[in-house]
Amino acid sequence: MTRLEKKSITVAAAVILLLLLLTIIIPYGQQWHNLRFTVEAGEGGPCIDYDQSENTISVNCNASFLDVIQTINDPDIVENPGTGQYLLKASLQVDDDTTFSIGPNDITWLKITDTNGIIVYGKIQIDGVKITSWDIESNSPVPQTDTGSVPRAFINLRESEGGFVHDSEIAYLGYQDFGRRALTFLEMDHPMTWR
Repeated sequence: MTRLEKKSITVAAAVILLLLLLTIIIPYGQQWHNLRFTVEAGEGGPCIDYDQSENTISVNCNASFLDVIQTINDPDIVENPGTGQYLLKASLQVDDDTTFSIGPNDITWLKITDTNGIIVYGKIQIDGVKITSWDIESNSPVPQTDTGSVPRAFINLRESEGGFVHDSEIAYLGYQDFGRRALTFLEMDHPMTWR
């Protein structure tokens, strides 16, 4: 055997040994954690990404709620109780220059838990769905007091690029804190259309 062939065999054996060691040392769930939570957008980095420390799903490419469901695939973050309903247990942020759509082909009712919200810097298209806050313990939307003191889910369009809401119901959202008052519009670059 030539010296080059011996080195190639040695390198191949070392790579196989390293992969075997990583498989043994790192538990299965941790090995593929990033693959479950991130879809690459190409040059721009992650398209759909989950940040556990912020409990926020970031959307950095044109995507639908179905894309989020398929990417996250974790009931502790987005749960599917069935019949087209989903519990969103994290905030969802739509980045600049991004269009995010929620439609009846993906979902019929989006129930947002706790004080999580949808924060839109890009564009949002909501068509034929119901969006509400949700209390898991009472299995119902979160009611509000006259003073708006009960913290609950919200939708905030911050310097948004607009979008539309068609044939949809948005209810039981928001509370008294600035930027979390139901459906809030802050310095929008483009108008929203309602139908």
